[in-house]
Amino acid sequence: AHFGVFPDDTGTDVDVFVNGEASGITFGFKDTTDFVDFPAGSYTFDIVPTGGTIDDSVFTVADFAIEADTQWSVFASGYVASDAGAGFTVGAVQEDRSTIEDGKVRVQVVHAAALGALNPVDIWVVDADCVPDGILPLAADFAFGASGNFDLDSPALPLGFDVGQDGTVDACFSVPDVGVTNDIVSVYAVNDDAGAVSLVAHLPTGDTAEITPTAL
Repeated sequence: AHFGVFPDDTGTDVDVFVNGEASGITFGFKDTTDFVDFPAGSYTFDIVPTGGTIDDSVFTVADFAIEADTQWSVFASGYVASDAGAGFTVGAVQEDRSTIEDGKVRVQVVHAAALGALNPVDIWVVDADCVPDGILPLAADFAFGASGNFDLDSPALPLGFDVGQDGTVDACFSVPDVGVTNDIVSVYAVNDDAGAVSLVAHLPTGDTAEITPTAL
């Protein structure tokens, strides 16, 4: 499994506890980790502010089953103290490379932006002027915590976020071509406390790249 954390940007790093014990996995806002190997079995994960004990856990995922030869993206998002709908949560997406058509890349998009205005949002493929390029959005009613897989010739994709779901793009992003084929690029939509939205791309190498919106 690899882990990513996208809660509010209070500067608090978190530790991942596994079966009640500190695992040594520590990271902060917009950080991701490389894959971490676990023997097949059932695990309980706790998210703990860095330096805390298991008693300080802010979220517990109990009895998470990891089977042999499977891979997972695990992400934390939301606010520890918030209104309903944007509360702190942990999600997981199983990564399946076996069904990727040869020569294509699977872009795995996760809505981890807790900003209320983005829940839900329509995602469009856009042209050079950030105008929707097509009749239907790439993803409609994309809600906080949702994920979707898109198999493409290249991860280079101009994306537009339609906050009002009225066919008008409110934020435009240019995802670069990172030269990945026959593999998965995970892209997380996130926001900070000031409401600034960006995309965080997790690459197969374990590297992370942040993509900020272009001006409209």
